[in-house]
Amino acid sequence: MDDQPNNNKLPTAEELNIRVARRVWDEVWHKGDFSAMDELFDPHFIRHDLDPAQGQGRKQNEEFIRRMRNAFPDLHFSIDDVIAKGDKVVTRYHFEGTHLGDALGFKATGKKVAYTGMLIQRFENGKIAEQWTEANLLNLFRQLGLVPPQKQ
Repeated sequence: MDDQPNNNKLPTAEELNIRVARRVWDEVWHKGDFSAMDELFDPHFIRHDLDPAQGQGRKQNEEFIRRMRNAFPDLHFSIDDVIAKGDKVVTRYHFEGTHLGDALGFKATGKKVAYTGMLIQRFENGKIAEQWTEANLLNLFRQLGLVPPQKQ
C-alpha cells in the first residue's frame, strides 16, 4: 500500500502561502473586502515600496489599495506566474483598469490602461509580513498622459 499516491496529503507551507497571496488579489483587490486583511496580513506588516514619509504599515497598505480601487473602479489583476520558495511568494501580474477617479492626486482621465508588475511577499505564521513591489508605473503614467511618450 505504501506505493499508492497519497491524495489526502496536507498542503505544504508554500502552498498555504500561495493561497493567502491569491486571496489578497481576489478578496481585497477585486472584491474590496477589507475585513479579510486581519486574516491575511501580519499586524506588523511592512510594505517596502510605499513612501516611508507616509508610513509603510498595514494601515497605509489598505489606504493605498482603497485609493487604487477608487481611481480604477473596474481594476483587475491577472496572475501570470506564482513561485513559492521557503517563506516567500513571488507573483508576476498584469493590471487593467479605467482611470475614473482622482484618488491618486490627479484628475481622472477616463483612459483604459494596463501595466505589468511583480511582487515578493514574505510570510510569517501564515500571514504576509513584508512586501516588495516593482511595477511598470512609467508605462501607466504614459498611458494616462502624465509623462510624454517615449521618443522613437
